[in-house]
Amino acid sequence: MPPMDHTVEATPEGQIELLEGAAKEAARLAKSAPSAERIAFVQGLLDELQGQTAKHIERVMELAHLQAQLEIGERNLIATRDYLNSVLSQTKETVPHGWQALIRSLRFLGARLGDACVQVLRESEGPLEVAQIEGALNAGQYRFRTGTPRREIHAALLRQPRVKRTDDGGWFYTQESGTQGRGYGPRRKGAGEKNANP
Repeated sequence: MPPMDHTVEATPEGQIELLEGAAKEAARLAKSAPSAERIAFVQGLLDELQGQTAKHIERVMELAHLQAQLEIGERNLIATRDYLNSVLSQTKETVPHGWQALIRSLRFLGARLGDACVQVLRESEGPLEVAQIEGALNAGQYRFRTGTPRREIHAALLRQPRVKRTDDGGWFYTQESGTQGRGYGPRRKGAGEKNANP
């Protein structure tokens, strides 16, 4: 039995059908394939994202480097401050003028926030608002951990059992936790009071 012939007869009608089919396929591919402008636009976005990622990583590394330098510098400054305060407060010789003000300007460096807030309130003659406490801490070179220092202060004050709040939003230090009234340091005995112990 002779093999069947599957070839298409090269008639004008058959050639037209082939040409029409090829044109439709080319049109379909043209619609699905992105244009040169689209390819360039997407590539530009990818390049920009890669560039920003590289800059971000570089800045993170710089920040970590600066934080390490800041930690070391802060510890050295604290050690120098404490040593100078110990030496000058015990000497009987002439000391530089204004050294106590300099020590005071660094007194909250390295301190815990709760302790620093309590110290500010103990030294105050009345209740303080959070903004006033923030100013006193900044004057003592306290370094806040976030960009919202007043939130940090508020949270620290709430954890202090001897710190109370007034009705108008002020904060004050009390003598004992749970007591009423305002205390700004150890209570002094009056002229007619005697020691409890003989």
